[in-house]
Amino acid sequence: MFTSLVSAQLVGLALLRHVVAVEPLASLDFEELVERLAPAREIHLDRLRRE
Repeated sequence: MFTSLVSAQLVGLALLRHVVAVEPLASLDFEELVERLAPAREIHLDRLRRE
């Protein structure tokens, strides 16, 4: 279930960043984007590891 959440988050991010070009996502550097999104993905992955 949590892998689906992570996948959905990444697909949504790709759509917002590259297709719709929503700011500030579209202009963020890759490193800054990873810094902002890593905490949310870690929460999902930590829950997955506990199962």
